[in-house]
Parts: sequence; structure tokens; C-alpha cells
Amino acid sequence: MVLFGVHGENFRRISPHYIDPHPDSHRIRGEFWQSDSILGVNVGDPVNESSLLHPSAPKPALRRKRSPFRDIFELVLLVLLTFTPINLMTARAIVEGPSMLPTFHTGNLVIVNRMAYFFSRPQRGDVVVLHNPNNAKADDLIKRVVALPGETVEIRGGVVFINGVQLHEPYVREYCGCNGTWTLGVNQYFVLGDNRNNSYDSHNFGPIDRSLIVGQAWIKYWPLAEFEFVHHPRYDNLP
Repeated sequence: MVLFGVHGENFRRISPHYIDPHPDSHRIRGEFWQSDSILGVNVGDPVNESSLLHPSAPKPALRRKRSPFRDIFELVLLVLLTFTPINLMTARAIVEGPSMLPTFHTGNLVIVNRMAYFFSRPQRGDVVVLHNPNNAKADDLIKRVVALPGETVEIRGGVVFINGVQLHEPYVREYCGCNGTWTLGVNQYFVLGDNRNNSYDSHNFGPIDRSLIVGQAWIKYWPLAEFEFVHHPRYDNLP
């Protein structure tokens, strides 16, 4: 192994077995020695080899002291950026009354998807939240879509027929003793409660316009024991 040292202002090689005749001016055990005129350090001061290969540079430092007002501002901004889009796309509703038993009961909290029908139309079997068609200031209603635009709905003793075909509805708790026939317009829907005998719905006020639908009931999230995505039934005999 060969180490390096300096003599005066010039570098020279030094053997590992070299004995310096002037021990007060040089050392040879694996260290570099420089003169004042070369690197700006005192003769005789040891210099780490890494400092020659990688000159020191200012290191970035984090400021620990922050204004509490800035922290509050950033927190408020984060909350706004997080919850504003959620509030625009969804709504929260609380169910009151027995009209949708057994699917929903009083006290259930529901997330309503406002964007569900932004690019598509309501489908048969969807549970929707809608404005009261007879009173804009009254509470919104939650009902199930049973008939679509252009269809003819007939109710016989509470049983629903669509264009003459019976609609099989396993979710219905109790049929009403109502009767009637309605033909829907190009932008109209027929909505009924699952508890037909205790529901204020289209068999009372008739078909509703699409503009009255707020969104689709998406998630039942309270009580937690009943948490679930709202089930969408299949109708094998109808589209």
C-alpha cells in the first residue's frame, strides 16, 4: 500500500515503511497533509480523504417553527378540497316512515349518488330519492322505480303489470288494494314504495318527471349493523 503526503508545497509518494526525519512537520499513517497555500489549512492538520473528493456543500434544513395560522389555513383548505367534491356528487338522507319496509326503516341513513343518472337513465328496480311532486317545500321521498318512459302501468289489487306483463316483486312487504292504469310520457317514471299499503307514491300522484329525481340510493350506512350497498333486483320477464 502507498500513502500520500506533502513536503513543503509539493506532493510526493511515501512508502509505508518510510521514517520521516522530521516528525514535527509530517505524519504518514494514512492521512493527508497540506500546506496553507494549497488548501487553506494549517500544516500538520489531518484532512479527511472524503472531504477532498467531495467538497462540503450547504445542507438543506427544515424549518420547525411555523405560524399556527398557516397550519389552520392548510387544514381548512385540505378539508375543503376533500369534502367539496364528495358533497357535490353525493347527498345524505335519513329515512322516516314505513313506506319502504322491509328494505328501509325509520332511522336508516343513506348515501344518495347524485351522479348516478348524469350519463344514464334510471332503471327498473332502482331505489331513488325524489322531490315531492305536489309540494316542493316538503321533505324528499324515497321510492322504487317500477316503470320506465313509454310503458303502460296497470295496478290490479295492488299487483303491478307492465304492458300487460306481471312484475314479480319479492321485496314488497304488503300490497295495497289500489287499482289504476297510467301511460308514461317520454321522460316519466312510475315509482312505488315497497310497503305498498303504507306508501305515498305514484299510485297517488301519478307518474313523475325525470327532473324530480335527486339521485339513486346507493349505500345504507347506519346503523352499522345494517351497512350494505342497496340491492338492485333482477326482473327476468321484463327488461
